[in-house]
Amino acid sequence: MIITHELSNVNIPMFRSLLIDELSERCKKNSSYSLRAFSRDLSVNHSTLSKILAEKQKPSLKTIKKVVDSAIFDSEQLEAMFSKQTPSLSPKPNHLNISEIELVSNWRYWAFMELIHLDQFVYDLNWIAKSLQISKFEAKAMIQRLEESQLIQIEGDKIKDNTDGFTSDIGAPVAPAFFAKKQKELLAKSIDCIDQVSKSERSNSSMMFSCDLEFVDQARKHITEFRRKMASLAEKSKEKNKVYNLSISLFPLTVDVELKKDKKGECDESF
Repeated sequence: MIITHELSNVNIPMFRSLLIDELSERCKKNSSYSLRAFSRDLSVNHSTLSKILAEKQKPSLKTIKKVVDSAIFDSEQLEAMFSKQTPSLSPKPNHLNISEIELVSNWRYWAFMELIHLDQFVYDLNWIAKSLQISKFEAKAMIQRLEESQLIQIEGDKIKDNTDGFTSDIGAPVAPAFFAKKQKELLAKSIDCIDQVSKSERSNSSMMFSCDLEFVDQARKHITEFRRKMASLAEKSKEKNKVYNLSISLFPLTVDVELKKDKKGECDESF
């Protein structure tokens, strides 16, 4: 990979956050993966990397070059990392930058933005990590990136939500691609809940039917209205003590198959 960025222009907070995100992703895929293994893969001293992630040491240009040369970041992440301007909350939801869209496309960030509204919320990394069933690395990186993007504001032992609902209504053209990963992960969480969560605390159901595409268009509109009603109903909760997710899937179970006919008008049933 040819890197055209000047290493001296690296955005240190973003560099650190992206490293923590990458480490968290690897730990999720491999429970035995460690910080020592990460430092080995990056060809960076274990002690040095630990201090950088803990904000106890500023990365040297040599360390930054090793990380960049390892090719763990894609082009968009590199652009964000080498931008001197710290990402800030865009004035309108349809104008979120790439870094912000990546943030709000991760279900953990969405869940955290709801977690801070719980009556029993505690600004404690251990409590946050256990509540969301994520690592402390992920919790720390998540809060740091949200604060850097001005999506939240830390006030002592409290965290203020600065989004005004912007994160739930993004119309940027790239959003669907970013949201695909989030939707897959949430569906996987839903599958896990079938075995791990009591029926009294969840609802899993489905139905099958035949229809035409016109019905699908109408159904999508009804689903949008239903989601809005559910959001309004949730806002009226007297006590907020748990974060829930509502996933609705409408998809075809069959594919279009064209039967070929021979000259006699009979269908070809050969395989």
